[in-house]
Amino acid sequence: MNSSITLNEAIQQQKRINSLLKQYLVAGGAYSIPSEICFMEADQVIIAEDTLLTDIYMIASGVAVVMQDGIIIQFLGRNECLGVENILVGGETRTRIVALTKMKLYKMTLQDVHIKLHKRAQGWRLAAAVMAGRTELLTHHLIRSGVARDRVLDVLLQLSFLYGEEKDHCIYTEKYFSKKMIANYLNVSYVTVVKAFKLLVAEGIIHDEPHGMIVYLNQLSPKIGACS
Repeated sequence: MNSSITLNEAIQQQKRINSLLKQYLVAGGAYSIPSEICFMEADQVIIAEDTLLTDIYMIASGVAVVMQDGIIIQFLGRNECLGVENILVGGETRTRIVALTKMKLYKMTLQDVHIKLHKRAQGWRLAAAVMAGRTELLTHHLIRSGVARDRVLDVLLQLSFLYGEEKDHCIYTEKYFSKKMIANYLNVSYVTVVKAFKLLVAEGIIHDEPHGMIVYLNQLSPKIGACS
């Protein structure tokens, strides 16, 4: 099976679980959780490292990055829960979450979340499923191998499947990320990423613009974007 399809299936499953957890946390009804709407500017720190969280956040719009020791390890977007691990296990945060774009968030206290969890226990399963899926995608990222071109394409596919709009076998993604960010994410040089972009453009796989990017899915082969 084309591994880019396998990646897309895993991402779509994760998006479905994220949406279910959002409905559980944000939806009204008998056990609704009080929430506050927050707006964040790009580069604003949402959750700092070594912090004992009292609140969690649900992303309504925008994209954030998760960083550890100055390295980007994950991108998080619409319907993702920031601080979900603290629903399951307490303690200080080990990562920093920063707004990559302007963002709209729903802010809820962990105390209110736990009150609902004790009344409607399916939330525990949803939070655990979100964490499991996020861990799977993080593991996929950490074990990426192969030539730089394929690794860069793999990242572009992941970001496109997560945050792009698909139409007529193409995915358009607003370019909230930069080549420097991808270099940081993959732990390679900026020059390496630039060369990979040029190759992918020359092969007709992507169209690179200052404010956006198009991935042409019908140009993908089974070997492109391989997970291993």
